[in-house]
Amino acid sequence: ELKATKRFERSECNQMIQMDFKGEYQVRDGKCYPLSFLDDHSRYLVGLWPLSSTNGKGVYECLKRCFQEIGVPESVLTDHGTPWFSGTNGHGLTRLSVWMIKQGITLMFSGIRHPQTSGKVERFHRTLKERTRHRGLPETIEEWERWAPEFRGEYNDVRPHEAIGMKTPGEVYTHDNLRPYEENPREWEYTGGKVCRINARGQLHYGGQYYFVCEALVGEYVRVDELDDLLVVTFRQITVREINLR
Repeated sequence: ELKATKRFERSECNQMIQMDFKGEYQVRDGKCYPLSFLDDHSRYLVGLWPLSSTNGKGVYECLKRCFQEIGVPESVLTDHGTPWFSGTNGHGLTRLSVWMIKQGITLMFSGIRHPQTSGKVERFHRTLKERTRHRGLPETIEEWERWAPEFRGEYNDVRPHEAIGMKTPGEVYTHDNLRPYEENPREWEYTGGKVCRINARGQLHYGGQYYFVCEALVGEYVRVDELDDLLVVTFRQITVREINLR
């Protein structure tokens, strides 16, 4: 897990996207959670999607459509929230984060109680809150779905930003550093160790024993290295578990 605890700015577009939910809005038919996907360098709002819950499925569908349309960024910065982070394993892996890692995305997590590391998306959320209040809160998810693209157009192409020399994000944003989305990314090639597959319960079967590794890695191949009395389990470049054989 890469922790980010200080402010930094990427020098080019799509080197890092900041992603977060903008709170919870009451609507007539339940709740609405707007999901923001904001380019770190240009402040360009790549996506704003009003979702009816914070579960992984809705986020996955939005990101997949976005990646198919424009491509996959180099890294994504989020907080330690669901559905991209889980407290049940050492690296916070979820099915959603594993899917992003398989697209070659480097996942970064803002420091706990360091909201300034994802300051741009926080600042954007202030703007969204002000504009939404000024316009009048949308009363249904459908109304949110109509308002979000309208607001996104205004934010990207109409309002100049002080932080980017009074240009609009749309004037600064480019499609640099994007890779094509892969529906079926090829298997990772491990060198050394023993390659094993995690079973349907998130367990590793090794040396006649079952060891729990991570529920988010069901069906994935990992590399296992035996060092003295330790089994070191690695998914791609991430050491996900050290198992003490004693």
